Amino acid sequence: MRKTTTDRGEGRRRRRRAARRMALQYALTYAVVAVLWVLLSDRVLEWMALPDDVESIVGSLKGIGFVVVTAVLLLVFGLRYFGRLEASQERYTRLFENAVEGLTVFHAVRDREGKLSDLELVDVNPIQLERIGLSRGEAVGRRLSHPDGLDERTRSYLEVVASAAGTGTSARSELYVEDDNAYELLEAYPVGRDRWALSALDISKVRHAERALRRQEEDIRRAYVDVLDAVTGGKLILLTEEELAEQLGLPLTEPEPIEAASELSRARSVISSTVSEHFPEWASSVDVRTPSGEALVNALRHAGGGTYQLFAGDDKLQVLVRDDGPGIDFRTLPRATLQRGYSTAASLGMGFTIMLQVCERVLLSTRPGRTSLVLEFADRGPLAEELDEIAAEAS
Repeated sequence: MRKTTTDRGEGRRRRRRAARRMALQYALTYAVVAVLWVLLSDRVLEWMALPDDVESIVGSLKGIGFVVVTAVLLLVFGLRYFGRLEASQERYTRLFENAVEGLTVFHAVRDREGKLSDLELVDVNPIQLERIGLSRGEAVGRRLSHPDGLDERTRSYLEVVASAAGTGTSARSELYVEDDNAYELLEAYPVGRDRWALSALDISKVRHAERALRRQEEDIRRAYVDVLDAVTGGKLILLTEEELAEQLGLPLTEPEPIEAASELSRARSVISSTVSEHFPEWASSVDVRTPSGEALVNALRHAGGGTYQLFAGDDKLQVLVRDDGPGIDFRTLPRATLQRGYSTAASLGMGFTIMLQVCERVLLSTRPGRTSLVLEFADRGPLAEELDEIAAEAS
């Protein structure tokens, strides 16, 4: 946005410099012709040595000639100027009429104090007329102060331009027109003294494609939710980030970063001491360190690090491990959770098997750039020999 504003400002400065150069060129040309006329005509009169009465007549003719020459120069300069102006106007009209985005031009009406008091629509291109369903005659002259009869789209246009004109700076926003199920990217910017243009780019196809993709992704996620819920007996639950946040209880610790394997020992100690402090009745009978350590190792291995935080909810301990890695590929998730010993660079591998054996529930939210894993523990721990069996299979 800043670059666009800078480019427009530089364009205005270039046009002003060009106009000053042209005006200076015309002024110098006129001055040179005028000086030459005066000097040469006086020298010619002196050379001719005419009688006084004849010289008086010739002097008058010289003055008339000067006026004629001046008029011719002004005519030439004027024709050149208006020719350039007409060519520029023609280029503007072609661009305006054939632009792929809708363009609308407004006049900012100000009060005596210079504050914006109203907006008047002064021009609109064909593609925009088609969108608003009006003829040019019906559209031109409409004002913000008289919103009656204006459709939702036109009212929104006026409001965006009013906001920009009120602050004197360009503005961008996105508009959704419910009646047409259409999305438009709006940009209001100055084009002259109290003249503002609004471009409206139709991005409906892009937004509809994005919505369709999100629906498809949600359908796939729901299918995995149902399958994994059935085969794990409800122990592995796939959630969105919002749904996972709603499942968290009261925080027992602040988020702690883990960025190297050397920090694993301290992280396990923090988790163990927190369990002993808040759940002393079952802290010694539930192995919290092993699955929590596996989750932390995965964050280090696949994302280069992450954070962990402990929560308490409904007599359960919750260990949240979060990273900003590539996420878990849904296609490998069933094998990673159901097949013991399975491991790839993009899966939770053997650690997931241990988590499902020890934890009450495992809550998972994953997408590219963010994975959140919540391990829930309660007064129920696997027998030591069961953990030994899992570890033996892993080796």
